[in-house]
Amino acid sequence: MNKKILVMPCIAAMLGIISCSQPGDRSPSGDSTARDSVTMGRDSSIQPLNAEKEFLSGMDRTSVEGVLDQPVDDSLATACIERYQTIKETSMLKKTHYVKFGSESLLKWVQDAKMNSEFDSIRMYLGMYTPKILQRYQKPQKYTDRLSIFIVLYNGSERARYLSGDKSGKPIDPYNLGDVHP
Repeated sequence: MNKKILVMPCIAAMLGIISCSQPGDRSPSGDSTARDSVTMGRDSSIQPLNAEKEFLSGMDRTSVEGVLDQPVDDSLATACIERYQTIKETSMLKKTHYVKFGSESLLKWVQDAKMNSEFDSIRMYLGMYTPKILQRYQKPQKYTDRLSIFIVLYNGSERARYLSGDKSGKPIDPYNLGDVHP
């Protein structure tokens, strides 16, 4: 079942995720005690895994252009989304608490898309990483079947498409490869 997500609720959700993921901030319920007891606070004895370093394979995020937070091949992204949509039992999936995207690269992608296409909405699809997408973008295979978010641009009920250039008429590549946590 496809769900249309409008731009404003998406932005509000992203801001909520960003504000909730900062160390020492309150939980969405406003109760910092509940947040700390779940592992997100600075004083907790159980700390979240540093998935960013692992997903980068030891490279510094700021020194590697296009390693995280980037458009990904449409056919590979579609395979990940379809893989998730065909799962009958989701309770056994590897946990993903959130996916973090860098604001600068995400905004650049949206601005580039605005200049090269027409879109009026953004959909966020859940997808499970396939071995092919991990291999293509040189990510560890242990992330196979890991839940992620794929950001897809739409114009009405249709995928947004490039209006000119080499990719004229083809769908805008979805945005992915955020840091999966834990």
